Amino acid sequence: MTHCEFRYWLKGFYELADDLKLDLRQLKIIRNHANLAETTERKLDADIPLFLDQIERHKDKPEEIKRLLEQICCLKDLSNSKEA
Repeated sequence: MTHCEFRYWLKGFYELADDLKLDLRQLKIIRNHANLAETTERKLDADIPLFLDQIERHKDKPEEIKRLLEQICCLKDLSNSKEA
């Protein structure tokens, strides 16, 4: 998985999520996918580790998770893609 593929995977994760409050299992899945990107590309983009730390800190705050996903996925409005 490349960094770009990781970002697309996160977008899909968001689109399929019923709730953006993240539990430990979901956080582990996200971190595992980031590890795949790191293994493939030998390092992570600088913003990915920061993103991982922030979502762990804000796992119970859906609006903050949404904002962080919008930033990392470089999307203008995730809510429009979720409604489609």
